[in-house]
Order: sequence, then structure tokens, then C-alpha cells
Amino acid sequence: MRAKHLQKEMHDQVDANLSLINHAISNYFMLPGSCLNTLRNDGPPGSSWDDDDFIPQAC
Repeated sequence: MRAKHLQKEMHDQVDANLSLINHAISNYFMLPGSCLNTLRNDGPPGSSWDDDDFIPQAC
């Protein structure tokens, strides 16, 4: 039973991340290295960077 509850929580977090990303893409021009908000499993939202090693000065 606990495994099913954790699976639902994980799916909810993935859905929330996809919703945030879709909102960002539909409303803003996304440049390489742009900052995306992500929901971490262990706490509050954090920042995620593209994998091109570019980190802008401010998000």
C-alpha cells in the first residue's frame, strides 16, 4: 500500500514539473542555459540548469 502511495506522489511531482516547464515554454522564449524551477523530492522548489555548462549570473 505504501509503495502505491509513493508512486502516486512521484507521479504528482512529475506532473507538476511538466506543468511548470510547459508554462515556461509557452510564455517565454527559452534560451540555452535558462533556469527552470523544479520540485525536489526532499524539499522546496530549486533551480535546474541546462546541461551545456552555462550558468547565468541571475535567474
